[in-house]
Amino acid sequence: MNGSQARFKSSVNLSPGRMFPKGLLMFMVFMLSISCNIMSCQNSETIEEITESLSRLNSEENGTLTSGESDAVVSFENLTVKPSLIHKVEPRYPEKARKAGIEGMVVLKVLVDTSGNIETTEIVKSIPQLDEAAVEAASQFKFKPGQVDQKAVRTWMTIPFNFRLKLKK
Repeated sequence: MNGSQARFKSSVNLSPGRMFPKGLLMFMVFMLSISCNIMSCQNSETIEEITESLSRLNSEENGTLTSGESDAVVSFENLTVKPSLIHKVEPRYPEKARKAGIEGMVVLKVLVDTSGNIETTEIVKSIPQLDEAAVEAASQFKFKPGQVDQKAVRTWMTIPFNFRLKLKK
């Protein structure tokens, strides 16, 4: 089996020119399902829109760990053990957004440090009235950190927050 065949078997081609490692794609779908299931929400975004946002993240270059660089950020696909969620905080729905009927998905890119805390957050998909609530909730998440060769490392992850108003009966 040549190199291109091996890459194809370990990756999923979502659209022309975009390859995702199977593990990364499965993790993105897993995080999306956790977000929707735990928040008891319905996904108003299409899979294509979410995949497009996440593919932009996938195309960005992350550092890889080299000897002596314990502060380096390791790309998600290079982890031997992926981060796992230990503690999740539900975002508070801003009252102004609730009254205005604003709902939808905010997607954050978060840097998980070697202790499993959120070090940095970046907004990937914004809904201005809901962004602050998503960032505030994400900053309180706790993960078992990702690892390379049994050593905890820093890595970027995405977290989707789906804000959905409940219909009154």
